[in-house]
Amino acid sequence: MTDQGCIRTETHDHVFKIIIDNPARKNAFSPQMMMQLSDALTELHEIDGHRVGVVCAEGKDFTAGLDMPKFFGPTAERRTPKQGNVDVFGLGKRCKKPIVTAVQGIVFTIGIEPMKSRSVAMHERRFRRCQRYLPTAAHPGAMSLGTGLPTGPKALPPRGFGWKSMA
Repeated sequence: MTDQGCIRTETHDHVFKIIIDNPARKNAFSPQMMMQLSDALTELHEIDGHRVGVVCAEGKDFTAGLDMPKFFGPTAERRTPKQGNVDVFGLGKRCKKPIVTAVQGIVFTIGIEPMKSRSVAMHERRFRRCQRYLPTAAHPGAMSLGTGLPTGPKALPPRGFGWKSMA
């Protein structure tokens, strides 16, 4: 693990394991980690020997979300995704292989959106999730899902992904 965390990969027969490794910061994502995750998903997509991917995390929490100061503000790290890489959110190029996302502990913001674009999501019985939509300079009134009315900061727990507790 580096000071900023990293995305590690392991191969077990035909299973390609993608590991979020930043437990000191509750697996918060840095821009570097987002690029590494895209690289790992692209590797899964392109290598014929990999039949399925498993995304998991070190430590007791899946992810606390984005490491905000590294993405926004005067000291933000600017990164451009590599041309032709798989999109982490599944909005652009998608991985053609099935992906299982195994979550535990807290799963905030950045952990939720990619889970919705994966083949299967599994979670422990007591995992905690939250999606926050906060006002920004570009969008001073964040929109609340379902109402279309501007609101202040709002926590929106996702529902209806089709998940069932594996316990």
